[in-house]
Amino acid sequence: MKVISYNTGRVIPGRFSGLLLDYPVTVVMVLAALLISLVPEFSTWATWQASAPFGPQVWLAHLAHWSPKHLLWDLLAFTILSVLLEKPNRRLLLQLLLWVPPAIIAAIWLAGDFTTYRGLSGLDCGLYSAALITLWRQNRMPAAMTLLATMLIIGKSAFEILTGGTVFVSDLPAGIQAVPVAHLAGALAGTGLAWMSGRRN
Repeated sequence: MKVISYNTGRVIPGRFSGLLLDYPVTVVMVLAALLISLVPEFSTWATWQASAPFGPQVWLAHLAHWSPKHLLWDLLAFTILSVLLEKPNRRLLLQLLLWVPPAIIAAIWLAGDFTTYRGLSGLDCGLYSAALITLWRQNRMPAAMTLLATMLIIGKSAFEILTGGTVFVSDLPAGIQAVPVAHLAGALAGTGLAWMSGRRN
């Protein structure tokens, strides 16, 4: 006779602890983005303002979002890309999280067209570019495909800057303008950091 036992109440905590051990950086970033984006007071404080360009908002603004839909798509992309990067190269992921946000904010500030900024989309572009190079270095993606995919994200961002439009449907609420320069800056910064990280290794 086969006896079936159920460990109720332990499955979810067990899985979460496993995720926390395997992907601690990703889990912390996802939880931080949810907390900051879903609490209006935190979102307001974390928003980057051109009138006060220096401060923790240089990093925290990327965790704040303008709407639940904006949060959903940005966070989904971030989670997938961060998981792809964290297991093979957590050090690179941490470098990206440290240096890509200031590069994005610097580009937005120098552009001079935007007074506020929120969202992970620029950082997502940086992780995307870095993930492509990481996959190529692991021989999991052909060089030609890596180059094509990198040029596509850079070309998309450049097109949006030149035309003032968006290639994909915007997930921003009415009255909020897309910031394509953030996508381009993120992609370029991510590419540069991933390339230099590989050379040092």
